[in-house]
Amino acid sequence: MADRAISTGIANLLASTSAVARGPAKKSARIVLTVVAAMGMAARGQQSPDPCDAATFNAKACKTAVRHNRFCSSGAWVPMTYRQPYPYYYDSYQAYLAGV
Repeated sequence: MADRAISTGIANLLASTSAVARGPAKKSARIVLTVVAAMGMAARGQQSPDPCDAATFNAKACKTAVRHNRFCSSGAWVPMTYRQPYPYYYDSYQAYLAGV
């Protein structure tokens, strides 16, 4: 849902910029905006997965994430509320490995 809102916002920004664009200097600015928007969307798509998720479990990172209610993704802290203690996520990972 948030991705759709971001995409819509970027599309609206680009549409309003292209409506104002007249001449070579304005066209250059529109291209720069398009490239910046594309880079932002690509970076967002590379966000690290939740370290406590069974499919992407990382014990050390999950312990830290549960303790601080956030995890590090590409050098930035992502807020996350963990409602269970660490052993719950570890057990979920073990069940995932066992195919249960």
